[in-house]
Amino acid sequence: MGVKVSRLLTRQQKKRRVVVVGGGSYELDMSYITNRILAMSFPAELMRAMYQNPMIQVKAFLQKKHPRHYKVYNLCTEQAYDPSLFNNLVERFPFDDNHAPSIQMIKGFCESVHSWLSSDPKNVVFIHCMAGKGRIGLMVSCYLVYVRMLAEEALPVYADKGSTNYLRVMTPSQRRYVNYWQRSLTFPDGCLPEVAGDVCVTFYEKNIGGRLFYVCFNTGFIENDLIQFSIAELDKVGTKGNSIAGSEFRLEMLFSPANDKPNDS
Repeated sequence: MGVKVSRLLTRQQKKRRVVVVGGGSYELDMSYITNRILAMSFPAELMRAMYQNPMIQVKAFLQKKHPRHYKVYNLCTEQAYDPSLFNNLVERFPFDDNHAPSIQMIKGFCESVHSWLSSDPKNVVFIHCMAGKGRIGLMVSCYLVYVRMLAEEALPVYADKGSTNYLRVMTPSQRRYVNYWQRSLTFPDGCLPEVAGDVCVTFYEKNIGGRLFYVCFNTGFIENDLIQFSIAELDKVGTKGNSIAGSEFRLEMLFSPANDKPNDS
């Protein structure tokens, strides 16, 4: 389960440590969650660099330790920086501190991290929020669930003497969203979400990659259990969507009252 995995995610206590790489030393608040996933607090400049990671040291460390093979993920809503500081290898998935992101954001994050790590065995990711705690714990937990890491495999990776468990700094809602994400990946035949009011359903195809199309509707105007949409009634059907949906394609959605149990037949 997602929460079981997140219990194993650990980081060092809030303190800086001196890292020596190639003759240079860097005093940073950082932790390697795995040998390819690095967590840090915000890379700051000016006065903030006195109590957070100095941007100049973070940049120097990454370029020295992982030249041309790092990508930075910023989870902060509070602050951003010029992507050129990290050779434009920066991607943002911002959500508020002590809150949970949308499932769609989790999906995009996991796919992006996996694509980068899969493209070269030397590639690493540097993930940061502001303090380097709950938001990182949530998103890394979700990524480990995404790549199907087993708890018994994760334990020796994350066990760290004197460390603080990510679970302790994650809010109940953040832990809940790890479970939501885990459940969304393990339904063998899809899931049965409860919907009400305005609904937007977006369709993806894993092998093709990217969005195929989406459709919006309101449940208050569903007159029977089945609604159908022709290809002309779907939104933003681009080249990818047309590659699997011909002119005769129809999308059908079957509904039942939320308190009804699904039919097993």
